[in-house]
Amino acid sequence: MKFSSLDELLIPVKWRLLQVKGMEFMLRSLIVGLGLACLWMGLGRLFLMNGYRLGAMISLSAAFAGGGIWLFVRRPNVLDAAKLLDENGLEDRITTALLYKGQASRMAELQKQDALEKGAYFVETQLQHIVQPRLGRKQLLVGGSLFAVLVLFLLVPNSHDAILKQAGKDKAWVQNQKEQADELLKQWQAKPSPLPAMKQMTEDLKELERRLGQTPTSAKALDELEKALKKMEAGISELEKQKQRSEQWAESMQRTQALRELGKALQQRSPESIQREAVKLSEQVQKLTPEQKQLLASELERLAASAAAATPEAEQLLREQLQQTASALRSGEDAAPQLSRLQAGLTAASAAQQALEQQQAQAAKAAASLAAGALPQARELAASGAQPGQAWAPGGRAEQLAAAGSGAAASASAAPNAGAAGQGQSGAAAGSGAAGEVPGRGGGTQGSGAAGSGAGGGSGAVGGAGGTQGGTGAGSRGLVTTPRERSGTGGTFVDSGPTAGSGGEVSQGGAAPAMDGASRPYEDVYADYAAEASSALNRSELPQHMQNLVRDYFLEIQPQR
Repeated sequence: MKFSSLDELLIPVKWRLLQVKGMEFMLRSLIVGLGLACLWMGLGRLFLMNGYRLGAMISLSAAFAGGGIWLFVRRPNVLDAAKLLDENGLEDRITTALLYKGQASRMAELQKQDALEKGAYFVETQLQHIVQPRLGRKQLLVGGSLFAVLVLFLLVPNSHDAILKQAGKDKAWVQNQKEQADELLKQWQAKPSPLPAMKQMTEDLKELERRLGQTPTSAKALDELEKALKKMEAGISELEKQKQRSEQWAESMQRTQALRELGKALQQRSPESIQREAVKLSEQVQKLTPEQKQLLASELERLAASAAAATPEAEQLLREQLQQTASALRSGEDAAPQLSRLQAGLTAASAAQQALEQQQAQAAKAAASLAAGALPQARELAASGAQPGQAWAPGGRAEQLAAAGSGAAASASAAPNAGAAGQGQSGAAAGSGAAGEVPGRGGGTQGSGAAGSGAGGGSGAVGGAGGTQGGTGAGSRGLVTTPRERSGTGGTFVDSGPTAGSGGEVSQGGAAPAMDGASRPYEDVYADYAAEASSALNRSELPQHMQNLVRDYFLEIQPQR
């Protein structure tokens, strides 16, 4: 093999040096990378560490990359190749020829030719044998051992992996719940509500979003959600009470003949009907006598004292307009301007009531959404042996909220209520001359059940009298009915029991005909009694908890509940 120049001669030498150094550098890089990878895998079995496998792979790759960069920086050059040849028998021929490279003297040409001849012979016969990688047995043994350990780490399952996997799922689920709470919060903050209950629920939702961001596990997140749901239920209940209070006040307006249609329009929450009925009322007021105006003023003052609206602002406006209209009627002034302002107050109260109902539905939907989103995780925790809160138990409050949000509760209420007519029995007081007055009890529909009958007897100056109250029943509240005229059929009897020292004569009563009854819608009866109770509470000095008890009772028996 002949070479025409020194550069051409040194090319195979440089490549051979590069191959040898590359093998040496790669072996050292492999040993370092395997050592770091085994360290990561060992730490992953001792401690709960996320991404320890990734750390091992990155360490191994980084070691190889570092070796490649180092090899590129320290790659052999022409002078390294020349020194290799000279050190292996050429006695500085190649180095000297490189020094005279470019000179045209006879001595330089002879030196070049000699270097090319001797160098060509060396490259052809000795280069592959002399230039060998220096791979020690110790290095090979260490590299092989580390590789075996790494393979063993990868093949043998790590018990920490299942724990880390579950923790990752928990973290993702908690983050999802946080995002859901954040989305609800943004919706509520986009349309802030003036209602105190909604403001409080907004703050509670903000606190939930903050706490979920600090909660590491799904079990603790469920606890936070349970607390938040309880607060939201309390807020929804407060909105319901406020709504019922406003509706009861609208019903109380209907007790007054002149205000009945206006009260119905308010109850229907129709601005057009309110305007129409207000105009009619203004026309009627002009035809009233002074005495009738005074009576109407009294009714307006009564309504002003018990005024109720969805928001404090609407309630205050309504109270002021009612009071001003009553003052105009009492003073004999033209009440038309005040009635026009009263119409505006009633319209504002109607709009506030509609907004309250919408916000109550929004809050209920939000609570149902949070409950439905958390139930699968709660069931999974319960299946794994954990004990989530009582609200997440089967049939618990969370399931009820989720069912209510999906409309399951509506289908459950479709079954009609039916029952047999009530047949009551009254108590009888004997021997003391007192009439039997204990009401009969029976089952059946409250609207159409026949009144229970009772009988009581006694001796003494006063004869026995029949029970005064009919049977009560449970069922639909369509109509409250009293019996139509029918003749009494009860036989008479004489109770000859002891007179308990009264000394009076025993009297005997004949058959007593039943009183003529009347049918009234339950809504009317309820409105009368609810308004009377509300008025009595406003005038009384009962403790607050007793007043709340009465209001809750009327909420429970309200129509269409």
